[in-house]
Amino acid sequence: MAKIYDNTSRFLMGFDTVSWAKFLGIQADKAELCNADLSTVSSQADAILLLGEDRKRGAHVEIQTSYDPAMDIRIVLYYALGVKTLGVPLRGYLVLLRPEADNPAITGIVKHTGEDGSLILEFHYQVVRVWQLRAEDLIESGLGVLPLAFIADIDPARLPGLVKRAAERLEREAAPATIAEFWTSIDILMGLKYTQSFVKELLKGVRAMKESVTYQGILAEGKAEGKAEGKAEGKAEGVAIGEAKGRRVSLLRLGTKLFGAPNLEIQAALEAIDSIEKLDDLILRCLTVSGWHDLFGQ
Repeated sequence: MAKIYDNTSRFLMGFDTVSWAKFLGIQADKAELCNADLSTVSSQADAILLLGEDRKRGAHVEIQTSYDPAMDIRIVLYYALGVKTLGVPLRGYLVLLRPEADNPAITGIVKHTGEDGSLILEFHYQVVRVWQLRAEDLIESGLGVLPLAFIADIDPARLPGLVKRAAERLEREAAPATIAEFWTSIDILMGLKYTQSFVKELLKGVRAMKESVTYQGILAEGKAEGKAEGKAEGKAEGVAIGEAKGRRVSLLRLGTKLFGAPNLEIQAALEAIDSIEKLDDLILRCLTVSGWHDLFGQ
């Protein structure tokens, strides 16, 4: 289930990459989320930000919800792969979303020595512990990091006020088509810190007005496209064919947003699926997998 938080973070980074750069302490007027394929070591959930107009520097961002004793060496490995793939210097950032991801061993320094005590490797990265940050600062930051305010340092009694402020900002600054996705991101992230019943009660007001849960909206769009195509065909089997095509369009749009554009092999596998039930299942699984190959079991 950790992938759901990785993909939520990737959506937020992709929506407002500059605000994430500032959140990490990076000064950059322009930043973009790179869909570099590092999947040979299962690093699809990593995020690499390319910075500046010339894209000559970057940041590797690792998101964690639980402690991984191999994290240090993973960060070094991903750094090396990123530099090899992109040809630009990278700085490493480890973003811990909750205390359960922390450990005294996480110091931001990786150091390996030989048997004789000589230094073999020393690597530095920055650690960001979200629960130690002030929610007040995050709620006023860029929209891309706004949802992190709900798992930052705040008295639970003040959360209703935070919901109100977030709603006002989203109404004022976010495109209508993205507001539901932001509330879904807030819902998902709050699940790291609070019970489901508490989150449901806290967000019930905005749910009634805004939330059409991301997947339900995408699914409805696919159904509408399919019905329109089927109606144009003028026959029942045309409706079924059209609905399946609409589902494929929905899955392609969602997957591309989360994982990047699929290769020809994945596109062929997608086009071969005619079952509406199978397509619905793939749409619902998107937030729990790491990429296209994981989604299709390849």
